[in-house]
Amino acid sequence: MSTTIYINKDDTGHVQAVSTTYTSATNNEAVLDDSTFSFDKLEGYKASYDTEGKLHVAFNQTQYDAYTKAQAEAEAKAKEEEKKQDKQDEILNQIMALNIDIGQMKADIDFLKAMSGVDSTTKEGA
Repeated sequence: MSTTIYINKDDTGHVQAVSTTYTSATNNEAVLDDSTFSFDKLEGYKASYDTEGKLHVAFNQTQYDAYTKAQAEAEAKAKEEEKKQDKQDEILNQIMALNIDIGQMKADIDFLKAMSGVDSTTKEGA
């Protein structure tokens, strides 16, 4: 026995919303090929038309695995960025605790370069 569901899908067939009733957000009637629909794995469902033009929805493990891998990579990248920001904040806090004026330090370096005859407007190695 097939189950009729209503979906919203993108141009590639990825299911974006599903309902057991027709709504403006789920306006494509489809046949669920699987025995159940797992809402927590929505990103793994794909819609495609059969040879008779009927829309079918089925779970695609490869698609779901690619989604979860991309999510894990995005989370890892976000954590890495957070660590980087935390380290920058830590360094800034250490500088502030030492009461170092970075602007003054740069001015002092420029002054010392000028006194030594080094042109601070040219890049090193140029």
